This record gives sequence, C-alpha cells and structure tokens, in this order.
Amino acid sequence: MATTRRVRTINQTVEFFKKNDPDTAIKYNTLKKAVEEGAIPHVISGTRTLIVLEDAYEYFYGVPLKD
Repeated sequence: MATTRRVRTINQTVEFFKKNDPDTAIKYNTLKKAVEEGAIPHVISGTRTLIVLEDAYEYFYGVPLKD
C-alpha cells in the first residue's frame, strides 16, 4: 500500500515541526534556504512554494516521518 505524501507550504511545514518539537531549531529561513539550494524538492505554484512534508522531515531529521 502506498504511503500518503502531504504537500505543504514552507510556513505550514515549519508549523508542523514546531508542533511536534517545540524546541526545534528549524525556522522559516532554514527551510527556505534548503529548498532554494535544491536539497528538498519543491514546486512553485503561483506565489507559493510547495514541498512534501515527508521529504523535509527526512532531510532534517534523517529518518522517515512515521504517521
């Protein structure tokens, strides 16, 4: 069975990290820089930059995101 992949904006992803780890060091600019450098795949839709939450989580934490 395929795992659901959640598409989020950079702000939504940062909020997810904060909710799950209130002391996270990952801020908006940290995530945006990783996206701009190509470390995290993304799609630009209008003015929004969209990323897959699971990709961002794995990039920063080094493990897959478990539901």
